[in-house]
Amino acid sequence: MSEHSSISATNGSLRRRSSSGTVGTVGTGHDGHRGSVDDLSGSESVNDNSNNNNNNNNTTTNNNDDNNDPGRPVADQDLPRKKQKRNKPTLNCRECVNRKTKGRESMRARDRETAFPFLLASMPSAQKNASNPLGIGSRHPFSNYWTCQGGLAEVVSVLPSKDQSDILLSKYFDSVDPVYPMIHKETFRADYEHFWASPPSEREKADPALVALMFAILAMGTQFIKLPSKKERAQTAEFYASASNQALIMFSYLNKASIRSIQALLLVIYFLMNDNHALDAYSVAGIVVRQAYALGLHRDPHIISPSITAEEITQRLKLWQAVHYQDTFLTVLLNLPPSTTHTDVRVEDLGVDDDDDSSDIMFIKVAWRLADLVQSTLCTARSLGLPISHSARHKAKLVAEFGSLYASFPAQFRDWDDESLCARAVHDKRSVLQTLFLTSNYFHSLMLLHQDDGPEHQHQVDGSPLSSIIDQLDAAHHAINSYFLMYRLFESESTIWWVFQHRAVMETLTVARLLKVASQMPLQNRTPQSPSEDIHKVPATSTNSTSSSTSTTDTSNHPIFIRARSDVQHMLHILQHRASLDEPDEPIKSWVALLSQQV
Repeated sequence: MSEHSSISATNGSLRRRSSSGTVGTVGTGHDGHRGSVDDLSGSESVNDNSNNNNNNNNTTTNNNDDNNDPGRPVADQDLPRKKQKRNKPTLNCRECVNRKTKGRESMRARDRETAFPFLLASMPSAQKNASNPLGIGSRHPFSNYWTCQGGLAEVVSVLPSKDQSDILLSKYFDSVDPVYPMIHKETFRADYEHFWASPPSEREKADPALVALMFAILAMGTQFIKLPSKKERAQTAEFYASASNQALIMFSYLNKASIRSIQALLLVIYFLMNDNHALDAYSVAGIVVRQAYALGLHRDPHIISPSITAEEITQRLKLWQAVHYQDTFLTVLLNLPPSTTHTDVRVEDLGVDDDDDSSDIMFIKVAWRLADLVQSTLCTARSLGLPISHSARHKAKLVAEFGSLYASFPAQFRDWDDESLCARAVHDKRSVLQTLFLTSNYFHSLMLLHQDDGPEHQHQVDGSPLSSIIDQLDAAHHAINSYFLMYRLFESESTIWWVFQHRAVMETLTVARLLKVASQMPLQNRTPQSPSEDIHKVPATSTNSTSSSTSTTDTSNHPIFIRARSDVQHMLHILQHRASLDEPDEPIKSWVALLSQQV
């Protein structure tokens, strides 16, 4: 479109008025494509309008010179043409779009600067070609092993033997179920044993959702089992995950939902994240949330079914918590909007189940409350690139809310140090895994809150130039230390949990960046103080020293900064060791390169 042209529709064609006042016709064919523009300026008839003395130079157009036709009624010849109105800007005009969206690009640039460079530095907005925003897991996560006519029988036929399935099932309940206790073990084991006790012909007619859940459990168990080759383990786990996906297709999971199908999808999502397909996991998570809504998991169970049993209430609430928890912390990791935002269920309605371990219900309730707080304070603001707080007082209030929540944690998740936790891991692995995951999520979220500068960019609670940096370093240390303990206690499993590792790398990169910023600050501003008033008790560690130091002119001798440098070096040492192995994981080398650049 030219700079001064406008377009209007007339009888199926487009009439264009140029800057000189002439009008051309753009024909449109049956296929919707625009035809050529006929230049009619040479055949236009220009009529003087005697009724308008102020506009003697107006021109009109007529494709067929109808005004001079003697056979045409006089009244029609003398009628003046209605002045064409100027069209409003449209999104078809690049110039109009640029005018209307002035300033938006600067906002996008600011968002790109604040994002982690290796995670989501530039989300595509209006690109013509497909893109992979995370830059990882670009291929489809599942290979196609299945035929069109195979059906569920084909999926069931690839199950491992009962003995092998029992081993993988046991590994799942040992390593995965403690962190995501959403499956009623007694009910599942009864269904599992009944399935294997049935003759092969009956297994082919089993509930596809149950088959999908079994394969998802086998896939997760395989990820954590020790095999001679990492490649063999990855291929076997992917095969089982593909079988789970195929069984869900047989179930028609896009238009049907059940407790089992949602459980299977949740495990497929965790498998995808561990398999370095975070964006695929996020896409499937959207389906899970919609299915959970469709199943009414977000509603008070007493409203959905007044005659519902206590066991069914517990199962529905545990499953909604699993969906909510996964959605919240996956969106925190990816800086994308949350979806589990509409619900009327309450944490207090979750009762104790005879099937549950003593720590499970406490863990589920605490994780639920943490997800509620994180979603209400961090998720939406971060996904839109907005400040989390609008003033220093508001930020202090949010920090106090996090501290109050931490103070409400049961003692086993809060009152511990490195040595006591290691001693507990010998006989109570389940609660130790829950403690480490809960600690990592909590202090990672607190670090993100301390990162927020708000609209004024000066939210130091105690007025010190370094107070915000020190608060971030302190929260990051406790989050990173939970990964160090995971690596120390369960080294092989710590290398499988992609989300746990990714959080730890993000936290370490944040620490390295803050150390660099602090080292470049003017000397008169480098007066380190202890973290702002600690309203939550943090777990003591062998290197934890957050007591106030005397006024000093250098950060090099301050315990917070000494500990931070130690954390960076420790993480770099772990990653370098893993990168030196025969079959290093795909992201490890990238993480080593990024962290080495910062150091």
